[in-house]
Amino acid sequence: MTKANREQLKEEFLFAKGTIQGDATFLDIARADNLNRFTTKMTFINAAVMGGKLTTEEAGRRGKDLYKVWKDANKSLEQGWR
Repeated sequence: MTKANREQLKEEFLFAKGTIQGDATFLDIARADNLNRFTTKMTFINAAVMGGKLTTEEAGRRGKDLYKVWKDANKSLEQGWR
């Protein structure tokens, strides 16, 4: 297995892509992708706290910042598609 293949498998494992059932608009798909990325990053923050790499206060700050970015991204998606 080449290094490029290992990197691709690592990316696919860490950032898995979900599927949407039924008729989905581009906006639905974009929102689902944003939510998936948000939850993946929150999971990494949680793992860092559990592993002793981050304090709960720092994790709270990062989570709050990440939430603001996610919320702003959703707002800009809605504004762009109206």
